[in-house]
Amino acid sequence: KYALDENLYVMLMGDLHEAGTKKSIGDSVYTQLISPGDQLAENRAMLKPLADRGQILGLVHGNHEQRIKNDVGLDISSELATSLKVEYGGYGCFLMIRVGNQLYTIYCTHGVSGAKTLDSKRKAIRDLRLFNQADAFAMGHVHAADFFAESYQGVNKRNKVVQDFDKWFI
Repeated sequence: KYALDENLYVMLMGDLHEAGTKKSIGDSVYTQLISPGDQLAENRAMLKPLADRGQILGLVHGNHEQRIKNDVGLDISSELATSLKVEYGGYGCFLMIRVGNQLYTIYCTHGVSGAKTLDSKRKAIRDLRLFNQADAFAMGHVHAADFFAESYQGVNKRNKVVQDFDKWFI
């Protein structure tokens, strides 16, 4: 509702479903309030207005949805993305966002981490830069709202100089 009211774009970062199965860690299919199928239907209904207005940039799946994929082979996140007609990024994807004349790349993933402290949660997202080239990195899973920037040196190919670049972590 907030994103609709404020005309904001969103990236769906996984764990949209509890997705308990017989073998799940945490809540199983027997302790959830609604079935995985009903969770899919409720998420579809809730997100459809955003999708219809083109405000969903994409969707990646989380470890909760992975439970169903592991047990029965159904990618419930892919099903949700297809039904909403939004881009599906699987485990992780790149977004290219233009703000004015500037083009930014953002690597988005649900991520994995057992981190408990803010420093270790920051390390988990910071490590994404070791395998992906982007201006910003976004990761869910760690149950923390945080963002920070760090400066890195790189080559500016256009100007043929070494310079500092800021990378953002969300």
